[in-house]
Amino acid sequence: MQLFKLKSLVKVVALFVMLTTAGTALFATDVNPGIVVTKGNQKSFALHLNYQTERSFKIALKDAASTTLFKENVKQAKAFAKNFDLKNLPDGTYFLQIEDQQSIHTQAIEVHGNTLTIDKSGEEKIFKPVVYKKDQKVYLTALLLDGADVEISVRDDNGDLVYREMIENQVSIEKVFSFAGQNPEDFNISVRYKNYAFEFNNYSTIPSILHESTRTLK
Repeated sequence: MQLFKLKSLVKVVALFVMLTTAGTALFATDVNPGIVVTKGNQKSFALHLNYQTERSFKIALKDAASTTLFKENVKQAKAFAKNFDLKNLPDGTYFLQIEDQQSIHTQAIEVHGNTLTIDKSGEEKIFKPVVYKKDQKVYLTALLLDGADVEISVRDDNGDLVYREMIENQVSIEKVFSFAGQNPEDFNISVRYKNYAFEFNNYSTIPSILHESTRTLK
């Protein structure tokens, strides 16, 4: 098993096959809701989405500058439907975003004059990284679908960088961070890909690998 020293504080080791299997099962289970975006009259569209099981999710509409124009938090629901009227918005590209615990789905909407176009080539879905903990180790795995450049970094509680890795054109991430002899609460893990940043800075809220793996592999 290959080890990488991080300023003699933290070690990164290859991910166990057990976690790879558990992570793959988690990504493949109920993470792709039925999302339907249909054009309405002139500058309007409708969103319909259905999950197989109840969950919480967020709906947002943003402009090209990432300014949030609309947002709604939905708690424990299997279905959602809403009509959007963009008649008062200027020409440009807008982004409809649906985010749940496991993934982020983005759909580009083009507005020109009195015409609204749903740009299917501007549709994107990413999976969020999954983390577990066990024995002062943090296990990190992520599925990147069509590949992406990834930046992984670890900082201590003073904000000093103790580990950084750039990985090019990856379809998956599999890492273990070992904090043996250190206090895991003193370190923050950051994962960046496809213009998203995911921060894990509260060790106490990271679930146990044993519990999550058992649930996923049933």
